[in-house]
Formats: sequence, C-alpha cells, structure tokens
Amino acid sequence: MEEPVLTGTADLDEAAAYLLPDAAGDLLFDACCGNGAVSAYFSPKVKMVIASDTSMEILKKAQELISEKKALNNVLFREADPEDLSFPAGAFSLLCCRRDFQRFFDLDRVLAEFYRVLRWESRMVIIDTLLPEDHLAARFYQEINQLRDPGYVRAFTLEEWRSALDSSPFRIDGLRNFTTRIAFSDWCAEALLTPAAMERLEDLFVQAPPSAAAYFQPKTFGGRMETFTVQRILVKAYHPAKPVR
Repeated sequence: MEEPVLTGTADLDEAAAYLLPDAAGDLLFDACCGNGAVSAYFSPKVKMVIASDTSMEILKKAQELISEKKALNNVLFREADPEDLSFPAGAFSLLCCRRDFQRFFDLDRVLAEFYRVLRWESRMVIIDTLLPEDHLAARFYQEINQLRDPGYVRAFTLEEWRSALDSSPFRIDGLRNFTTRIAFSDWCAEALLTPAAMERLEDLFVQAPPSAAAYFQPKTFGGRMETFTVQRILVKAYHPAKPVR
C-alpha cells in the first residue's frame, strides 16, 4: 500500500510521538536548524531548545522567522559545525535534525558528533531529503539545488543512509521513506531567490528529463510552477544505556 503524501508538520508530529518531549526537563538540540521550523515546533514541548547552524546569517534568518510567530522565550541560537560540534559530551536529552544533511560531506562524522552530544538513553530523529536512485533524476536534483543554494553539497541515497546508520553506534528504532509535496514558491522564498533565479528553476523543471519529471511530479498552473514532490527519510534512533562495568 502506497504511503500517503505528508504535508505541513506531519513529519514533526511523528518525530514528537517518538521523542516524547518533556516540557519540564528536556533540552532539545535542533541540529542544522535552517529556517527554525523544528525549534518553533518543539519550543512549547521542551524546557529549552538550542538551535544551531553553520553561520550567523542562517541563524539570524531563523530567529527572524520564528519571532514573527512566537516569543523566543526558550530558544537559544548557536553557530556550530555539525562535523565538529562545540558542545560537551552528553549536553542534550533530545535531538532533531530536519532536512539539512545536504550541506555535509561526511555522514559518519556527523552521526558520531550527534551521538557524542546526546546523553545515555536519549532519543534522536533525523528527517532528510533522499537523492533519487535514478541517475538522471539524481543529476537533475543536484543541479536545481546547487542553483537554489550555494551552500548545498549533495544529498544521500537511501542505501547510503542505511550504511552510515548501520556503522554508527546508535540503535535504530525505525527507518522509512515517505513522499512530501513542496510548494515551489515557498521553496524559493526560503532561499531568498531573485525573480530571475526562480524563473531559471522553473525552466529547469519544464525541461526536466522524463525520469526526473516522473520522480518529482511537478504541477503547474497557467504555465507557472506550483508544486513538486520529493522522497524523504525519517530515522528514529536512540543512544544506548551506559555499559555496566
């Protein structure tokens, strides 16, 4: 049976059902916070959120976006490299990273850092966009993202994710992929694209090879791009208990 297309915060609702956040005591690490959506979602559910990303420019934009919707009473912003986090071991009781692994080269190193900063028996959810297995669709995905975001490096396939998670010290409670439909205008607005860049991306979607069009299922109205779909992964994992000596 085909999985339903997830929209809105359905993926974060699933993450919260696994993480079981405690407003009285949990310190959640929003790793690679991007636009701050994870922080905004979880801040009422935990004692404090530490939102980190690779530059102050990204953090400032996230702070502005969140502050438009709510008070920032319990969200702190910190610049940090996900491959070399500037936090002590065991600093956080929960971790959520949503859709920003495409800025990294080394999955193994990032997972090792996530493991290090989590406490014993704490939980983690990762939600990220998958690289298509089809060669032409994958090349198309790389092209549109490099045009949209200069900091984009690459996405990972489902098999690459499975391999990295299998070699990590985390215990995996669940791993699945799902489809989500993205509003093209929102996707461009998040990256602060110029009208010329948006037009170039629209042209690329119109000219996409058949395998890419089949994968991304673009929808247009009046000759303008409206939405497209991507495949994402949702990982539920935990840091095992401290070994008994």
